[in-house]
Amino acid sequence: MKSDTSMLGIIAASWIIICFVITVIITGAVITSGTFVVYCSLLFSPVLFNPLSRLMLLGRKSPFVLVKKRHRAWLHLNPWLSVGHAGLRGISDFWDALVRTLNAGLATSEHAIILSSHLLSARRMARLLRYFPKEHYRYRVLRRPLSLTERTGLQLETLLKEWRLYSPSVRGGVLVIRKKIRGTDKYAVLEIDESH
Repeated sequence: MKSDTSMLGIIAASWIIICFVITVIITGAVITSGTFVVYCSLLFSPVLFNPLSRLMLLGRKSPFVLVKKRHRAWLHLNPWLSVGHAGLRGISDFWDALVRTLNAGLATSEHAIILSSHLLSARRMARLLRYFPKEHYRYRVLRRPLSLTERTGLQLETLLKEWRLYSPSVRGGVLVIRKKIRGTDKYAVLEIDESH
């Protein structure tokens, strides 16, 4: 956590310096009233991410997006969605949407669907897999470490969009799932790899 905090401090200091340099380039002067207005406008522009994300969410209500690439489909969380401080109803709606989107994706595609998230703990993965019985689905579960860059990016995104501090887990989960081919049961149903 200490390294994450120091990384956010470095990013904030860099942002202050970048804003100052851009201000000097735009105004051509170091200290004037116009310089101060431009500098403050640049410096506090990230505060607009929260209202912008709320506005963008109005156009895309679904919490999940299924993106098909080559022979796989990726299930992504809606980038404009705010997931912090959800109540019981919000969490229930979130899970319903996840299962519904994953079911729809598996029903319409013969390709594997990949879900990778820092939010997929072992407990959440087990809860999700209860909806997909081993008799009908082939899947693999992996745990992966999150890099410092990824954790810092998640912290910065949460700070800008939701105006709250957040400390992500150091490990995330990956789920690769597809429907079994009828008439065969040659596939392994659940492999949990905790060694990574």
